Amino acid sequence: MRLKTGDRVECSGIYLPDVDHGVATVLIQTHSDWDVAPEASVPVDVDPSRYVPTVWTLVERVADEGGGIPGDPDPLRAGVRLRAAAGEHCPRSGYWMTPARVGGRQRFEMGQTMPDVGGDWGSTIWQWDLKQD
Repeated sequence: MRLKTGDRVECSGIYLPDVDHGVATVLIQTHSDWDVAPEASVPVDVDPSRYVPTVWTLVERVADEGGGIPGDPDPLRAGVRLRAAAGEHCPRSGYWMTPARVGGRQRFEMGQTMPDVGGDWGSTIWQWDLKQD
């Protein structure tokens, strides 16, 4: 996973900046609008401005972030937790579950509209079920 300075941090972890003498930095996803990748800090003798725009590369995920292989094109192997709200299109064919309904496990095809199951939970959020049998 790669981020440019100013991009939103979508995955907490240790990132390396693409600048000479840059320092590895922990970037944390906090789900806020101001949570963006910073400029890289470099020694003053390398760049007098001290902070420079950069591209950050994820090298290690933070524990309990889902594991996975950073940069893998398959979102599940990359450790991305798949989810879809009611009304959104299903991002991947397979079994999904929702805490909004007991026994709310159901199979959907990619592109199918995810249903709202109603109830007192508020919005229906569907989560990819790791158990696909």
